[in-house]
Amino acid sequence: MAATRAGLDVPADLAVIGFDDIEFAAVVGLTTVRQPLRESGRRGAELLLAGDYGWMDEYQRVASNEFQSKNPDGSAKPEPAYGVLNARIVYRAAERWELSLFGTNLTNEWYVNGGFDTGLFWGYDLGTIGRPREVGMGLRFVFD
Repeated sequence: MAATRAGLDVPADLAVIGFDDIEFAAVVGLTTVRQPLRESGRRGAELLLAGDYGWMDEYQRVASNEFQSKNPDGSAKPEPAYGVLNARIVYRAAERWELSLFGTNLTNEWYVNGGFDTGLFWGYDLGTIGRPREVGMGLRFVFD
């Protein structure tokens, strides 16, 4: 062995370490390092897909029927039913940064999100319209 010819005592002066946890190392008493590549890859990056869908059945928004819109037969006309679809996809790498794409109200549903009757005071009904389709992107980085 070259180490012995050089006057080195193995393992007192020189340590030999194998790599990749080969089976032969156990036979000759060699210390080895194992690198779990598959697990490292899993920890290195994640892909997250998330979505949700919310449904609101038709409902009566205004308590008094005086200012509520009416059906042809004179009955109060309820707010129509609607559904809202949201989705997000996130790519996270090495637990330090992530990139996300998201969309809200992807079906671009028009709906009334709330409100109240001011007909007795001002003669009209106040309502809040739900947000239209929105898409966006986010980038997040964690500093140490």
